[in-house]
Amino acid sequence: MNIVFLLTYYHPHLSGLTIATGNRAEGLSKRGHRVTVISSRHKKELPEEEVVRGVRVIRLPVAWRAGKGVWMRGYTRRVPREAKDADVLVQCLPVSPPESVGAAIAARRSAKPLILDYACDLRLPGGWKARAIEAAVFQGHLVAGRAARAIVVSTQSYAAASPFLTRFQDRLRVIPLTMRIPNPDPEAVRLFRETHAPGGEKLIGFAGRMAAEKGIDVLLESVRLLGARGRRVRLLLSGDVTGVVGEAAYRQRILGKLDSLGDTCRVLGVIEPDLSAFYGACDVLALPSLNSTESFGMVQAEAMLCGTPVVASRLPGVREPVESTGMGLLAEPGDAAGLADAISSVLDAPERFRAAADVVQDRFSAGRSLDAFEAMLREVLA
Repeated sequence: MNIVFLLTYYHPHLSGLTIATGNRAEGLSKRGHRVTVISSRHKKELPEEEVVRGVRVIRLPVAWRAGKGVWMRGYTRRVPREAKDADVLVQCLPVSPPESVGAAIAARRSAKPLILDYACDLRLPGGWKARAIEAAVFQGHLVAGRAARAIVVSTQSYAAASPFLTRFQDRLRVIPLTMRIPNPDPEAVRLFRETHAPGGEKLIGFAGRMAAEKGIDVLLESVRLLGARGRRVRLLLSGDVTGVVGEAAYRQRILGKLDSLGDTCRVLGVIEPDLSAFYGACDVLALPSLNSTESFGMVQAEAMLCGTPVVASRLPGVREPVESTGMGLLAEPGDAAGLADAISSVLDAPERFRAAADVVQDRFSAGRSLDAFEAMLREVLA
């Protein structure tokens, strides 16, 4: 099959949506499909076109930005051109209205099926301007939804809670995200712990962008509470700090709070080439997300694949990895004390929260995810 994925940001941009799409695109390419990704050239130094791990990547110049959304110059010409040679278009949401509407028009004009790969509802911090952007994006998504043959979502619980997805129940296909994380190298794990827990501190990990919906401020308060209770813990923050679009004010606020916690918290930035040693070294991973912008949290599944338990927010979609494996506990979104209590419980009895490796591997198998995605494509093309 010739598959064209459409999304705003792609490699080397780091977010759950781009990593999940990259894993899926690269997995399909390895299975013999011809895969193209069309996204924005969000940094001028990026090439206009290249092949990244078997996937052809086309980057269109950014004409203007509205927060995290962009308008790509030439989008309405290039997407229809690529659609002519494609078997199917896969629009990854959320995106700006020009992108979602443009994909629907390109699919109709080329008579090619459109699939929506729905990452999450859009929830922006701020007042009436943020609400206006959300409303505009929602309307654009509705146009794409009406044109789509199928809409992919990672969990049933998120599908049941999303105001967008509940409008298209007949087109929904629940397909797990495609995971890709190697087994932790024991020596790398040992060195990681030696570096960050030389005094036997318990390591709490966080992996993600420094963005408001991630709840990092709640996690920092939880770490302060744990320290006040006499717990010897250290928080390790892994992920993009400086390059997160639209989060400058939040970043400054978080960095200010980090200063007050001293060496109890360490900012590691982006860890390359993968997070396996980080996950393997941590005693628990925290995912304190605040709202429906988080629909699953790939990092918690990756941590579980590396044998590390998780404390996550009790949100639709986000709660499913913990509930389906038993590898951790849930806390209410925004409840710093409850998050601290759950982390303490996991640290006190880690053996309670370890699932059999084969159970976790089966639940988050990349092969299972790709099989289901290919079956959905064959169904749509039949």
